Amino acid sequence: MLNLYQLQMFLAVVDSGSFSAAAEQLHVTQPAVSEGVRALESRLGVRLFDRRGRRAAATPEGTALIPTARRLLTLAEETEQTLLHGRGVVAGRLRLATATSAGAAVLAGRLGTFLHTHPAATAQLVARDAAAVLDGVLGGEFDAGFLAAPPTHERLLTLAAATDEWVLLAPPGHVWTAPPDGPLAPPLKRKRGRPALTPAAAPVVPHDLPDPAALRAEALVLESADSVLGQAARRELRDLFDALGLPWTALRPTLEVGSSAEIVAAVEAGAGVGLLPLTALATYSGPAGLCRFAGRPLLRALIAVRDRRAALSPLAAAWWAALGGG
Repeated sequence: MLNLYQLQMFLAVVDSGSFSAAAEQLHVTQPAVSEGVRALESRLGVRLFDRRGRRAAATPEGTALIPTARRLLTLAEETEQTLLHGRGVVAGRLRLATATSAGAAVLAGRLGTFLHTHPAATAQLVARDAAAVLDGVLGGEFDAGFLAAPPTHERLLTLAAATDEWVLLAPPGHVWTAPPDGPLAPPLKRKRGRPALTPAAAPVVPHDLPDPAALRAEALVLESADSVLGQAARRELRDLFDALGLPWTALRPTLEVGSSAEIVAAVEAGAGVGLLPLTALATYSGPAGLCRFAGRPLLRALIAVRDRRAALSPLAAAWWAALGGG
């Protein structure tokens, strides 16, 4: 009989691309993953992976096993959830995928609240391109997915989960955000020979920019397009700026970094004007200035999707209800 834990190890290697990454994902040692996959190969009498240095690619036999392995693990999880649900417990692992960073902070907050409410549940949120999110939802790999725009597939039920917007973060003292009557703050005097400390800044008040064309002259700091979500963000920005009549080719990206936090740090150091989600700045109170285009916000949506034909597990049903779905 097939061992479900060995199938879980097999899929972890498939999804992560290596035995070491699978071990990290499962919180076990790499030899444990290697031994589990070897035992599964011995049981089935086939080789499941081609090892190429540190990478592992599924063989044709391994590829054929993937959908069956996913169905078996899903069935096992749903069986456990159903039995626990009969005792009034919402439990199991929530499997989610996103193709957009829109509303990321909102989504993280809702997941945190959901897991606090249901302490017997866990969740996994992975980044995939839009096609892979749709395939995964329709194929039963994910309980729900998140996209930047509603899909047209008739089997998919959609829900507007959150609204976000792209905003501009200007360096300290930038003309867009400088107050009319003087500097942002008076200089501090040294006391008893110690360096002056920067006081906690007041919350940033957004400034309205009347003309998007003003952005042409600015050096831009962006999130790198090397990641799945970074690529999706870049496509989204291109479309939004095109709609403003400001072609992406007319802008001047000068620095790409790996996260919203790194954008903020670079902007505060004077590298240029940052483009990042408003939800990433919900609690920001630093020295940089937050700006948006007056009357023409760069709005973005977080659209939740699920397969309307699939029977929801108690956990998935509870999550969909928490998002606001019926």
